[in-house]
Amino acid sequence: MVHFQEGQPVTYEVLNNRQQKLYQFVVKPSQSHRFKVASDSEFATRGATINQEIFKGTPRNTVQIEIVNAQYSVHDYVTWRPYQDVFEFYAEQIRQLTNNGQDTGVFMDLKDVEPLSPYLETVKTFNY
Repeated sequence: MVHFQEGQPVTYEVLNNRQQKLYQFVVKPSQSHRFKVASDSEFATRGATINQEIFKGTPRNTVQIEIVNAQYSVHDYVTWRPYQDVFEFYAEQIRQLTNNGQDTGVFMDLKDVEPLSPYLETVKTFNY
């Protein structure tokens, strides 16, 4: 079940067949950061310039960049455990799959291996 606010998803809920909430994913608001960068750098074009100055003879821009990739906090209503982020939640789900006494393989997309690896110290990961 997805809940929207002003046309944007704000929470995702996983329910069981009795309509009881199992997991809730809460979308954290996007973040905005300001960086001072050389005006000819790649980052200078990634955001809105909010200030220009000369630093040691080199033009520098202060740019504001909005981070738009969604971040989530996860609430587990099965074990009543909060997770800091979605990767910690995924790691727990992978641990449950692989600790079942059987040979269980899990495929992770290469882009997800790095953010998940701090949570999976005991799980062998291979990149093919």
